[in-house]
Amino acid sequence: MLKEERDNQKRLFIAIELPQKLRQYFYNIIITMSNKNHEIRAIVPDNIHLTLKFLGNTNISRISKIARAISSVSASFPKFSFNTGDIIEAFPGLKTARIIFVPVEEGSEKIIQFYGKLEDSLSKVKIRKEPRKFIPHLTVARIRNMIDLREELNNIDIAPQKNIECTHLTLFESVLKQSGSEYKVLEEFKLKC
Repeated sequence: MLKEERDNQKRLFIAIELPQKLRQYFYNIIITMSNKNHEIRAIVPDNIHLTLKFLGNTNISRISKIARAISSVSASFPKFSFNTGDIIEAFPGLKTARIIFVPVEEGSEKIIQFYGKLEDSLSKVKIRKEPRKFIPHLTVARIRNMIDLREELNNIDIAPQKNIECTHLTLFESVLKQSGSEYKVLEEFKLKC
């Protein structure tokens, strides 16, 4: 990609933000694992969220259309809450782990419904729908080289987190730095009260 093209683009994603206390809780669990196994890179607390849609490199001129598409969904969708369970899982699987995540349990159907409406709205502004099935989750770590986490994750105690409120969506810019990704809030979209 030419420098001129890069200057006209932002790397974007849409997410549900989480309370700081919750992000710190998950980080504390994962950093313990990371200290024992250096293949595991814990996601810093400020970067833990529930991603609904990764938009990738997006021309700046398209951001206002994307924002309107997000707003049309969020303004008509009632706020909701969800719970995480008492387990930690991995993509693509525990035996071949690349990403460690906390799955959403109760409330996942609401998130999936919301995601579907968001996908439909974004497709009207020429954002391609995701072909893979959407699984609501919180990414808490990435793994440098694929590892088997079956035994490690079975020994982790994690308390279910209840009544995590979703009152708004956030459009983030992801700025890649040598120290890792830094997320900037571009706009927040309140859900219907």
